Amino acid sequence: MQTRTYGVLLFLSFLFFRCSDNSNISAPDNYFEIDGGRYSISDAGLTDFGRDPTTSLYEGHFLVVVFITQGIRFDQDSNGDLLLKGAGALMGLVTCSNTENRLEDGTYFVNLRPPYAVRDLAVGFYTTDFDQNKVEGRYFDYEGTALLSGKMTVSHRQEVTIIQMDLLNENRKKIRSYYEGELDLLTYNYIPKIFD
Repeated sequence: MQTRTYGVLLFLSFLFFRCSDNSNISAPDNYFEIDGGRYSISDAGLTDFGRDPTTSLYEGHFLVVVFITQGIRFDQDSNGDLLLKGAGALMGLVTCSNTENRLEDGTYFVNLRPPYAVRDLAVGFYTTDFDQNKVEGRYFDYEGTALLSGKMTVSHRQEVTIIQMDLLNENRKKIRSYYEGELDLLTYNYIPKIFD
């Protein structure tokens, strides 16, 4: 009887330690690729610029999604607005969603001309050599390479957002990306140039 009890305890201990061992659970491979260069995404965030009451420029909520790599981090200035600190690669996309502070599920397609509809990709921007010490002005004033065509697919698993992209920029270079994780909600009260 005592041997049987020890056997059950040993099995339960093994099961407990085996289940609590996170080394077998792999983190998602979050990345973006631009013309064959691959960059690992360390964090991602979303800024909601709200609605256009006239709907003359866009429908729904105007969202900017930013992906950053190791070496860059999200920070805030004294007003609580987004700052990017450090150096590395980053990529951002401008789109519209019916949902406040959240990308809605579905397929988003590049649209180069306003007015922008819900699930349009209006603008894409990226740099592989961002350095906070070389930035003049606001970060979203960055003049990036424009998107030409392609799509982004969004889905959710509770609070986890899953984003897959297959795009071409104006130089016909491929942009591919996969992200699975939470999106930090970022504050940014400076109107992007796209509103001008």
